[in-house]
This record gives sequence, C-alpha cells and structure tokens, in this order.
Amino acid sequence: MRKKIIAILVLVSLINIAGVVAATDIGSVEHSDSTLTVTVTGATPVIQWYNFTDSAGLSKIDAEVDVGSVYNFTVRINDTNGWSDIEYVNITAWYDNGNDLTDNYNTTVGANLNMFLQYKNTTGTAEWSMLWPTGGEATLGTCGEVVIDDYTHNLTFRFTPGNQIRHTPGAYTVGAGWNWERSWNFNISVVDSTNLKAWVHDEYGIYRYSSISVSGSVTISGAPGQNWCEAPSSIDVTCSSNGNYSLYVNMSDPRTSSGDVLNNETIGLNSTAASKTNEHFPSAAPYRLYLYGSGSTYAAHKTSTTSFVTDILYHCDIPLGQPTGTYDQYNNLYYVLTTQDA
Repeated sequence: MRKKIIAILVLVSLINIAGVVAATDIGSVEHSDSTLTVTVTGATPVIQWYNFTDSAGLSKIDAEVDVGSVYNFTVRINDTNGWSDIEYVNITAWYDNGNDLTDNYNTTVGANLNMFLQYKNTTGTAEWSMLWPTGGEATLGTCGEVVIDDYTHNLTFRFTPGNQIRHTPGAYTVGAGWNWERSWNFNISVVDSTNLKAWVHDEYGIYRYSSISVSGSVTISGAPGQNWCEAPSSIDVTCSSNGNYSLYVNMSDPRTSSGDVLNNETIGLNSTAASKTNEHFPSAAPYRLYLYGSGSTYAAHKTSTTSFVTDILYHCDIPLGQPTGTYDQYNNLYYVLTTQDA
C-alpha cells in the first residue's frame, strides 16, 4: 500500500513538471533579451537663413520689384557631413495665380510664369544654371559662393526678370510663407547625397510694366477719288507688357498748313499680327482704333517672349474733291499700350 501511494505522488509531480496541469494563473510574461539598434548615418542639411534682395541688399520679400533689374536669392546652408555631401540647391519660383496651396512650378504654363535656378555640386565643382526659362524671359547673372567653413557656405543666385514676367496685382501681404495671393511664390530646397532635403519658401511681387516703340512714320500719296492709296511698306509696333493688355492707335483729322481737312475716317489699316483687315479710324472722339482689346477688355498676357511685334500697313481712301496739298498738321499717330492692373 505504501508503494502505491508513493507511485501516485510521483505521477502527479511528473504531470505538474510537464505543464499539463497549471498550479496558478499566468497573467503576463516578460522577455527582455532581444535588442533594437539605430545607426544614424548622416544629418539632414540645414538652411540657416535666406533672403531675397535687390542689388543694394534691401530685402524684397513680401515686396514688389521691377523688371529689368538685378535681384538676388541668398541662402546659408550647413551640412555636418561636409560640404561635399551637398548635391543640389534648387530655387523654383512661379506666379501663383491666386493659389497658394501647392508648389505649382510648371513650365508648361509659360516661361513668363515660372523660373528654376540650380546650384549643382555632384562632382565637387559648382555649376550654376537657369534651367527655366530658356528663351531669355529671365536671365541668370553672375552667381557667388562664400565658404564659411568645411560645413557651411553662403550661395547667391543673381537673376533679372524680363519685360513680360507676370506682374502681381493687388496689395501685398506681409508674413512668413505663402499668404499673398497672386504673387510670385518661391521655394529654396537643398538635396544631399542620400536624397535628404531641407527647404524654405516665401514670396515677392512684380510691378506692372509697359513699353512701346514704333519703327517709323507713314507717308501716303494719291489722287482725289482714289481708294486704297497704300503706304510703301508696313511699320512695326514693338510692345512689352507683363499682364493682360490693350493697344490702340488714334489720330485727329490731319490738315494742311492752309487749313484744309482730311477726315480721319478715310484712313485705315491692315495688320496680320492683330488680325485686322481694312479697319478705319472712328469718326467720334477719342478716335481710337483698337488693335488688341477694347475700352473694357484686354488681350491675354504673353506667357513667353520678352516683347511682341505688330505689323501695320496704312492706306487712305481719298475722297473726290479733296483739296490737293500735304496734310501734315495734326497728323500725329498716338499708340497707347495699357497693362491691366489685374
């Protein structure tokens, strides 16, 4: 009997050791022998400061600038991995057209609406370039680099906006980042050898600009009753406008020195560029003959080139009985280009 009891006790002990029967609840366990190791291989570049200035060094962030003048983007960059770790510094700028929500640099909408400047350091030798525009709508100037130490450089990008770079209507808004609608937004980004990036963004504006030049005066001759007395050749009107625009020409009734009058309605023009055929001056003041737009409408802003040329060929339908003479009094042609403030 004693042996039987001992055998039962041994069997129970073996069952407990095998885990078949648990003596108590096991609510939680802990294991702390495994590990996790993080190796930081390099630091992200840091933009320590930046500015957008005129040639005198005055900041033009949140301010308007002139076409045809030199401006600077200046940025100080630090990389604790050494300057050779920097591969690109890219500056993109674009007319936001009222949308500050996204980085909408886009060459397809036009060279007068976007710009892309680049500092390339992939070979260790600095290369400066203007990737866009490529047709002279803006031009890259002499850029500069100042070495502060092995990790920190100052870069200055110089550029000149062209005559038809889109102007920015309305009042400017001061503040960090993008909050001025219909301004020029810009983004400065730094890319290192492992594709780590740092960036900043801000904005500026551009004043309206309009210019006009005419290749020469017009001389027409003919007899009374002769229609379509044509000038020997056309003249060219060259304009620049950095917004929507209108262009008209007007003139009073020309006269001789003795006072004979030629009705300005007898004078007309053709223009291939402006799609005008046999357009005559109106009889009522202010005698405006519009080539583009009207008194209340405007042609669309030129999204490329720095100017546009309009050919004009004048003619005169000389009435029967018109006194002979040279009608060179009150004969000025007034060409008026207007850039819309919108």
